[in-house]
Amino acid sequence: MTSIDPATATVTIGPRDALATTWLESDDANWFDSQLSEPGSERRFFVQLRAHHEAAPARVVARERGVRVEFESPEAGVAPGQLAVFYDGEGTVAGSCWIERTG
Repeated sequence: MTSIDPATATVTIGPRDALATTWLESDDANWFDSQLSEPGSERRFFVQLRAHHEAAPARVVARERGVRVEFESPEAGVAPGQLAVFYDGEGTVAGSCWIERTG
């Protein structure tokens, strides 16, 4: 399934590679270091999406409202409603967000 439109009761299906996502966005993010939340600040993190998902390298950019995450390689199965957790290179949690948009 590649998308759901509740208004029209439409479910769109496609091949597995159609599920690949290169970015995600959230209008709200939680940071453990307030410097990371300054709009325009960016940093590389490992982003984990599910309990058994291998954290993927990504560029995380703080925005006026929330955050944008750009993966180095496309990730499968990223969906709104999931929690994205940002880890630094040593495994320390730097922040998180609830995924609202993907592409």
